[in-house]
Amino acid sequence: MTAIQSIRIAERNALAGDGKITKTEAKGLLALATTKEAKAALRDILAHDSFAPGAAKTLTKAAGKLDEKTSSLAGMKLGTVKTNGANLDVVVSKELSPTAGFADEFQAYGAARASGVTPTTVIKDGNTPPRWHAVQTNITVGGKGYAPEKTKLGEVTAMPRAPTPDDFKRLHDDASATRKAFQASGTDANRKAAEAASVKLAAATFGIDPAKIHPMKNDTDILPDKINVTLEIAHGAAYFGDATTNVEPLNTDGTVRSPHGLVVNPVDFRSVTHGAGTLAHEATHKEHHDLGNQVAKEFHDSKTSKSFSDWMKTRKPKLTGDQRDMISEQVANKATTQTELSAYINELAATVAAYPAGDKEAVMTYGSIKSRLGALGNDDKKTLKALYDALDEPHRTEFEKYLPKPG
Repeated sequence: MTAIQSIRIAERNALAGDGKITKTEAKGLLALATTKEAKAALRDILAHDSFAPGAAKTLTKAAGKLDEKTSSLAGMKLGTVKTNGANLDVVVSKELSPTAGFADEFQAYGAARASGVTPTTVIKDGNTPPRWHAVQTNITVGGKGYAPEKTKLGEVTAMPRAPTPDDFKRLHDDASATRKAFQASGTDANRKAAEAASVKLAAATFGIDPAKIHPMKNDTDILPDKINVTLEIAHGAAYFGDATTNVEPLNTDGTVRSPHGLVVNPVDFRSVTHGAGTLAHEATHKEHHDLGNQVAKEFHDSKTSKSFSDWMKTRKPKLTGDQRDMISEQVANKATTQTELSAYINELAATVAAYPAGDKEAVMTYGSIKSRLGALGNDDKKTLKALYDALDEPHRTEFEKYLPKPG
């Protein structure tokens, strides 16, 4: 067993009880950090995990400078649950998303579900604008005997347990059969049955409220703030775009783009992990599209004499180089390299630990990233570095097989 594997087992055991790593448990982790790679795992643990008071200091010196800020949610008390006459604290034991969170809620749902851990919760923080976080808790949020804590958080949504492989197959088979029946005979009854089955499959796969899922009546029936489920468009598992499955060029003259949305075809999901990773991928495009719209509107409203490119460099809040490149691609309508690279990296980050080593979905995602490494910017480099530090074996070895080891 490698040092990394030993550390991850010790971490999981430490968080399994009250959801916090104690000083004694932290000393145990430190003793296992015998290699450079193992110390990188300590950095990930320090950034994402919950610690008892004073316990984190035990690891600080050995871990070195963190790749991310420490999670503001790890260790937070979300409520209490009464069990056998005793009140138990429900706390965030680990942040599963980047500690800065996501700009789009569907990214958080994708990351939480694809992680394969339980119990998971999606949190909308109290920032302006808000960020969305995927977290693991020590006890399920909600249910009988649960009393929520007063916090400054926006929303705290417990996710239902993921369907088992057998349950997923049953839901998938039903969605597939009803869709085929609708395609053979497009009656209202067949449509309603197919829509209901596909929405049920998508909701179970994503762990999301069916109210956030919209069954499309036709190609143009796209709602930007929903997950749109299609019965008719043969375009793989999902896409982000308009009715033509494309993304319109971004205009800086005040012209508003037609409605774009995240569209899924859940019958093409091969597993819960695949479906959740697909959601994380497409939600990245949604985040980029929404940011492009926002920035273009700000530029137009500013009445500045600067070029759009120059104005973006001075825009507040500051845009990163990756964000400027991604928005410039939308204006030029030439390529989608930047947004696709980020989307595949986010998909990999969400799913890689849940896939067995050598899984074809993970291998395909690695290949998609490798072919776009020429566009790798600082934001994506940081994401890959944080992902690498979080990986257990044999996934680290697999990462190094396909991608350069992050510096």
